[in-house]
Amino acid sequence: MRYFVYCKHCNNKIRVKGNFTTRYQLYIKKGDEFELRCSNCNQKSVYNVDLVKAKTGIGTFALFLFFTTTAIILWILYPYFERGIITMFLFPLGVLIPALIYVTILKEQKRKTESFNKTRINDSKSIKFSKKF
Repeated sequence: MRYFVYCKHCNNKIRVKGNFTTRYQLYIKKGDEFELRCSNCNQKSVYNVDLVKAKTGIGTFALFLFFTTTAIILWILYPYFERGIITMFLFPLGVLIPALIYVTILKEQKRKTESFNKTRINDSKSIKFSKKF
């Protein structure tokens, strides 16, 4: 996933760098508020953890994985392609398995992104997390 906030001055996306998967991990690593500098307007501002949004960013990796696994499976099944009718069953199978893996990865990333965007640390109406210290 890729994380960003909108600049308070120019409304440009500012990327939030870090290794975290939940808003709570972001809260632990960056604190309740953190400072970022916009690369567009060069203004430095303080942003709350709840302003961070997530976007699915697995497209390139998932496509690479799809094409790589398709090529490997078809390479393994190549000796069986010359036998005629078996080819009609093996070729779709060689493409279907990587496609299922690709769709599964994308669905999981979408679920994680939606979960991150629904969760708010400082909001009493938060779905996933309520601050109890």
